[in-house]
Amino acid sequence: MVHAPHISPIERSGSPRLWILWSRRVGDLKQMQALAVALGWACEEKRISFGFSAVPAVAHVTARPSASQLLSETWPDLILCSEATCAGLAQVIRKRSGGRIKVVALGRPLGAASHVDLVLTTAQYGLPAAGNVVELTLPPGEPSKQVATAAGPSHDLLLLGGSSAPDILDAASALAAFETTRVVTESRALPLAVTTSPRTGAEVVAALKVAVKPPHRLLAYGDPATNYHGLIATASHVTVTSDSVSMLADALLARKPVSVFLLPQRQSFAVRVGSTLKAWAAGAFPLAAVPRLLFDIGLIETVADRNLLRSRLQRQNLIRMTGEERVQTVFYDADEDLALATKAVRALMGVSSEPPRNRR
Repeated sequence: MVHAPHISPIERSGSPRLWILWSRRVGDLKQMQALAVALGWACEEKRISFGFSAVPAVAHVTARPSASQLLSETWPDLILCSEATCAGLAQVIRKRSGGRIKVVALGRPLGAASHVDLVLTTAQYGLPAAGNVVELTLPPGEPSKQVATAAGPSHDLLLLGGSSAPDILDAASALAAFETTRVVTESRALPLAVTTSPRTGAEVVAALKVAVKPPHRLLAYGDPATNYHGLIATASHVTVTSDSVSMLADALLARKPVSVFLLPQRQSFAVRVGSTLKAWAAGAFPLAAVPRLLFDIGLIETVADRNLLRSRLQRQNLIRMTGEERVQTVFYDADEDLALATKAVRALMGVSSEPPRNRR
């Protein structure tokens, strides 16, 4: 049995209280932290571990802390979530609270958008328009606080991610990204810095150690000498491999000219099946109700389509693809996205749209 909340949203005095639910993805956590800071409300982070289940729709059964354990604490007014497993747990908590606790999902919820109160999404998820869906240019974030210490840009920068369906980042594609970027960099008489990420494979790093020669340099992830944000801050131009939305966002947040190197792509069997089922679910024939239900409850979902996000950013002239001659003249303004996101959340909670006075 779940007891009545210690404090309900109706009884609260002052600003709403919020929880951040997260499990594995530090990037998602940072996005939620940025939104929480912008809101200026009291916030607690709850890290959730999940047991054997790899199916997000039922993962809440093995969640620790469980929904009941979390609801034995003083209830929040609002939950922020991002990962599918945490979104499923948040939706269970929302239901058990009788709708008193509001849930805001970043990216996409588990299943249909109607299962949460608000979705702050971006183009790659392809969510249909709805009254509780707000599409942002990029996930919430704050501009880099790194300040260039050099008199001017000292290098170009290549940010390498890792294979993420359908993008393939192997030794061959990493070397192609390096050689393509190196030629452009040398035409500007600048050295090229190449950085890896936690997802970069060991064989990719080994191949780059052979290929990258002075004046260019390779900076491996985890190396104490690698100042990731500092490298972005002092870069003249940043190239990002197409697998990574988070690194793309970091470069745009630093207001740098950004190119995307398109990696070779391979559609896995699971991706092809998901796309087929999605097409069937959109049909009008009677059996379409079956895949539609599976998508609605979150038992299946399609892989986010990063091409949709890149297309939007290209239309806004915020990025270009490697090799394009088009000159980038527009730079991303994180404050606009944060203002849109906080306005939607504050409206959901019935709070004045005025920004908080104290922000760290």
